[in-house]
Amino acid sequence: STFKNVLAELGLRYPDSEDSAVRSRILRRVWLRFRGFEFRPKDESAVADSERVRIDVCWSVGLGLGTVDPARGADFQTQGLLRALSEGDSYRIARAMALEAAYVAAAGVNHEASAFALLDRAGELAKKSGSAHALAVISLARAFAFYLWGRFADIAAHAERAENLFRERCVGAQTELDVAVLLSLRSRFFLGDLTGLRARMPAHLREAQERGNLYALYGLRTGHLVGAWLAQDDAEGAAAEIDDATRSWVEGTAFDLRSMQGWLGRSSIALYKNEPGPLYEQGLAMGKQLARSALRHVQLERVDYLWTMGRLAVATCPRGEATPRAKEVLSLAHKLAKEGSTFTEPAAALIEAGAAARRGDAKTAARRAHEAADLFDKLGMKALAAVSLRAAGIAEGDAAGATRAVDAEQALRALGVLKPALFARTYAPGFDP
Repeated sequence: STFKNVLAELGLRYPDSEDSAVRSRILRRVWLRFRGFEFRPKDESAVADSERVRIDVCWSVGLGLGTVDPARGADFQTQGLLRALSEGDSYRIARAMALEAAYVAAAGVNHEASAFALLDRAGELAKKSGSAHALAVISLARAFAFYLWGRFADIAAHAERAENLFRERCVGAQTELDVAVLLSLRSRFFLGDLTGLRARMPAHLREAQERGNLYALYGLRTGHLVGAWLAQDDAEGAAAEIDDATRSWVEGTAFDLRSMQGWLGRSSIALYKNEPGPLYEQGLAMGKQLARSALRHVQLERVDYLWTMGRLAVATCPRGEATPRAKEVLSLAHKLAKEGSTFTEPAAALIEAGAAARRGDAKTAARRAHEAADLFDKLGMKALAAVSLRAAGIAEGDAAGATRAVDAEQALRALGVLKPALFARTYAPGFDP
């Protein structure tokens, strides 16, 4: 392709497969660990134009592929960091360190210390360089790390700072701006700011449409952001948005992050409409593809898959004791909890609550739903806390439980949900007839 030919002319190789990209990245990271992050500072003007172009191309490819093909993106990113260190350009080193931190964070919450150590060092270099772009990238990388780890309350300040810097002080940083906007919007969804999310979506969609930005249009209309339409009882509109977003990209031709985001969005729509069966079957195939893909190394993708598949499994689980599907639900919940991020514990508890409700164990269902509600509330995730409380009230089955369920539905309405029962069925299935 033209893209590969351009890279070849610069002396940069595009990995032929995910596996070769992973192997290349491992070798580069071994060298990076051996080499260290020390460098001899040089003025940008002292860097040869040809090498500066290579470093910038590695940065652009690493950033652009990071949200589509992270295996190849990570390989280019680490190559760019090594080249920047060799040249001693503080701005480009700070920028590359920040993106390296984001890739490290993608491996999971257990890598928090390593990611933040890189970001702290990158921050020092960015301040010395005086580059607004480097400072914005560092804020973006912090927001991205928090999103990867499910710490949604910590995202907003960093994402908004990055967005403002990219808009006001940086030229040609459209991809970075797109990522900042998506992180900000997704954090609003998980924090239950559905009114604010819905209010901001039209302007961002209009901006993306005016630019013909397919990446932004896809990100805004798939994945968890379909919740903005579901809150307005517009499942058909949400489905139409996904269909339009995928029109220029044929799903099924390759498995990547777009595949996951499309399935995640359609799964929530199916749960809302009480039609989970086909998406559950798609999810079984999706799990096999994920297990063979380099995306299996990205904790967020595993979490998104397990949470969504767990909800679909509960919704398709027959009522009764010890059905095979019920055992599968508990296995999915156990795997989700083992991921160990702040989000996964309450999410797993709510899936287990739904499974208990399906098998007629109202006491366990109420207990686990209450535990999920308490944990979501502590995380500031208001909508998920409310759907958990509603589930607990239904499981309790008495007058106090009925009052609790009604109060939870009122809380959802206050957050901007038009039909709380349908919205709750989407994120806490198993509790309605």
